[in-house]
Amino acid sequence: MSNIKRVLSMLLLLVVVPATVILSYTLFDNNRYDISSLVIAVVSTLAVVLRFEKSKSNGKLIAVIAVMTALSVAGRFIFSPLPFFKPVTSIVVITALYFGSECGFITGAFSALLSNFYFGQGPWTPFQMMVWGLIGLLSGLLAKYIV
Repeated sequence: MSNIKRVLSMLLLLVVVPATVILSYTLFDNNRYDISSLVIAVVSTLAVVLRFEKSKSNGKLIAVIAVMTALSVAGRFIFSPLPFFKPVTSIVVITALYFGSECGFITGAFSALLSNFYFGQGPWTPFQMMVWGLIGLLSGLLAKYIV
C-alpha cells in the first residue's frame, strides 16, 4: 500500500474516530449515539477499504476478519455470565498481530457494535468501538517493533 493511503488510513482511525466520539458527546448530549456509531463504522470500514484496494487476497482477508469478529462477538456472549472475562480484547490483539493494524481496528470496532445488539446499544457503544478499535490499531503498530 502506498504511503499516502497508509497515512490517510491511520489519520482516519487515530483522529477522525476520537473526534467523532468527542463531538457526538458534546453536540448531541448522549441522545444520538446511533449517529456516532454509524460514523465510526463507516470511517473504520473506509480505512480498511483503503488498505484492500489493490490487494490480491482481498476476499480471503475480509472473510478472515469477519470470522474473527464473529468469534469475538460469540466469545462475549458465551462468557457474559462470568464477570470480568471477555475474550474480545485478546481476539482483537491476535487479529492485529497477524493481519495488521487496520484489520485489528475493524475487528474491535465491529465486535463492540455487533455484540451490543444483544447487550443493548447505548451512549457507551461509540466509546467501546473506539477503545477496542484503538487496541487493535496500536497492537498492530507495536507488533512491528516487538515481533
